Amino acid sequence: EPIGEEILLQVLKEWERYTPHDRQNHLLLNLVHYQALRTRELAALEMDHLDLERGILRVPSCSRSVSRALLLQGHQLPLLQAHLEVTRPALGGQRVAMDYLFSSGGSDVYLMNWLQQLSRQCKAVFAELGHTLKNLEHWRSSRIVQLLERLPLLEVQALVGHKYASSTERYQLQGIEQLSEALRYHHPLEQKVE
Repeated sequence: EPIGEEILLQVLKEWERYTPHDRQNHLLLNLVHYQALRTRELAALEMDHLDLERGILRVPSCSRSVSRALLLQGHQLPLLQAHLEVTRPALGGQRVAMDYLFSSGGSDVYLMNWLQQLSRQCKAVFAELGHTLKNLEHWRSSRIVQLLERLPLLEVQALVGHKYASSTERYQLQGIEQLSEALRYHHPLEQKVE
């Protein structure tokens, strides 16, 4: 079930940013939220995929998506600049030496363990707010449902990198099912009188 935009934004806004670890996590969540990136796409991002001057992030294709160039939000540019100048060097590690955009903070070449830990942290934060988050892909799918409420299907397909429109349409159905369930629950004719 998709999570409401106000809850996602609340978590993103209140995410702690005291340590380099926290700041990188905040930036990763920003990219999941605003660019609807998959965890595998985050792990694959390299330094040359980012063009800060033009505000563009080039996302390489992976097995389930096509490559695409995404516009960054204005508030993301200083976050990314700080990441490049302060956070990334502070975290260091093998991935920094290999020119990846995000560090795993040690000898781990893959970011997936870091992202799984971030996913667990997010689950705990959402649980405190009384909501269930399965993983970062659940956050992403919630955003896709929200985007489909405002944008045409093909525009969302291009934004999220789906190879086929049918992949994006599935998210449209999730949104419709959620609305139908809410209607059944709240509509006066559907409520039983005892």
